[in-house]
Amino acid sequence: MFVRDILPRPAFPSSPHGRRLMNPRHDRDVGLQGILISLVVTLLVFAGSAFPGEASSFVTHRCRQMTLPDGRRLAYAEYGDPAGTHVVLYHHGMPSCRLEAERLLCALSQHPGVRLIALDRPGIGRSDPDCCGDFHSWARDVKFFTTALGIQKFSLIGVSGGTPYALATARMLPESVIAVALACPIAPIEGAGRGGSEGAQNVLFAERHPFLARLAVHAQRRALQRRPERRTLSMLTMPPADRAVLSSAADRRAHAEIIVEAMCQGTHSIIRAGQLLAQPWSCWLPEVRCKVTILHGCEDRITSPRMAAYLASVLPNSEVRFYPGQGHPSLVVNCSADILRAALAGKE
Repeated sequence: MFVRDILPRPAFPSSPHGRRLMNPRHDRDVGLQGILISLVVTLLVFAGSAFPGEASSFVTHRCRQMTLPDGRRLAYAEYGDPAGTHVVLYHHGMPSCRLEAERLLCALSQHPGVRLIALDRPGIGRSDPDCCGDFHSWARDVKFFTTALGIQKFSLIGVSGGTPYALATARMLPESVIAVALACPIAPIEGAGRGGSEGAQNVLFAERHPFLARLAVHAQRRALQRRPERRTLSMLTMPPADRAVLSSAADRRAHAEIIVEAMCQGTHSIIRAGQLLAQPWSCWLPEVRCKVTILHGCEDRITSPRMAAYLASVLPNSEVRFYPGQGHPSLVVNCSADILRAALAGKE
């Protein structure tokens, strides 16, 4: 096992939506509340000597790598208390990467003693590809990772396309997983259907037309690299809450950074992930026995609320919470405290 840092710490912590964590000087439109939050988190992360006790142990490592038994490198980011007694593993959406977890940093700063670790899945971000990987092989990677770091118990957060990876880990490692929080989750298409869900349409397109899907994703990456702050036509059809969290140039730059980082090795693994999501995976969901809390926006058009309702119907120890007015990215930004609390529900 070999662990190393491969990216320097940023001058200021960033988030996929910027507003909560970006340096206020980069976005003059951020309100007073956003400025105060930014100052608090920045001080927690970078001025540890000025704060006694738990606050001084808040760390930010944007990218580390561990070598797995087969030689692949697994990349991860780490935030919060490095000696925290409660560990939360964050499973990002798609297309996305480990940096997506930074939208939880404001909420995390209110929970001393919590260690948040976000992992890049194979071929995404800085993790090496796994040509034969699936949801349950990912659980084996997580088992090695947590064992190597001496982590015996942990909670899981699964966001959108990270849902089956988090649930497969809970199924395969029941003795280790305390609780699962699912935010705007995708559900098996064969069970929940694809109506009203852009995410379901996208994964089916990736399965049926992989070449065209790869071209589309590649074009998206190029556009974000050239003008990360630009407004896109897709924003016009977003629900108001989603448009709001991408309203400033800083928000859009931070969002673009995550997607570009996710595709830094190319687009092949992004398309493969979509193909996996399009295949049946509902048959093993009743075997997930730990507590699962599902949080979903009522205005979500990426993964429709019916997907959350379906998951609640097949997961034996689950509850679902619907949030009026919230969409897809807005749910994670605006309800980050609820998501983290749900993951910490089993904390002793």
